[in-house]
Amino acid sequence: MNRILIVSENKKDSEDLQQALVEENFEWDFAGLSAKSVLEHAVKKLPDIILFNFKSLPDSKAISAHKTLKEERELQDIPIFFLIPKGLESQIDFGVGVDDFITKPYVFSELLARFRLILWKHRRISGKDLIHHGKLVINLERYEVSLNGTTLTLTFKEYELLKFLATHPGKVFTRDAILNKVWGYDYYGGTRTVDVHIRRLRSKLEGGPHPYTFLETVRGVGYKFIGEGG
Repeated sequence: MNRILIVSENKKDSEDLQQALVEENFEWDFAGLSAKSVLEHAVKKLPDIILFNFKSLPDSKAISAHKTLKEERELQDIPIFFLIPKGLESQIDFGVGVDDFITKPYVFSELLARFRLILWKHRRISGKDLIHHGKLVINLERYEVSLNGTTLTLTFKEYELLKFLATHPGKVFTRDAILNKVWGYDYYGGTRTVDVHIRRLRSKLEGGPHPYTFLETVRGVGYKFIGEGG
């Protein structure tokens, strides 16, 4: 399930958007318009898109929050989306790392299409919800994973873990970050759960007569997925 972090001065400003996202099977979280609030929520949830809902531009609080995100290695690659009042388009500085924007009032179907396009580009999804990494194919529609044309038998959490890492190839995630993203922030198990699932995934992905290396341990930090099978 895709997660959107909505950043705004007032949570009520985005109530209609929040409800529409839920109906389209998106999860959402809210952060106040401050660097501290945005950083705390982004690190905990690791959203797929961060949406800044502005009443005006430029906004010093938003600039500070955006800068803080870009300074965090773990958050640098998360797409940034601006929702702004009509007529302020010329004030957007795309040099700071804004992926897309839409003006208010907006049609939700257009906003949803923009989100899906960003996710498609960011996750390197091709065809009908497929993620390719060499001989490894993850079918997001069927919840299936195949390697060399053979379907692998994975548990749901193994699948979710692989999908999460494979959509961020080369990016290192701590065990806490993986636990929060795949198991959820409210999960009370320890980080050893991540190690156990990584070990099981490796036995299924990297064993056999033609082994590949997809999952790499970064000592003292966590794990990363190696694109194209290393």
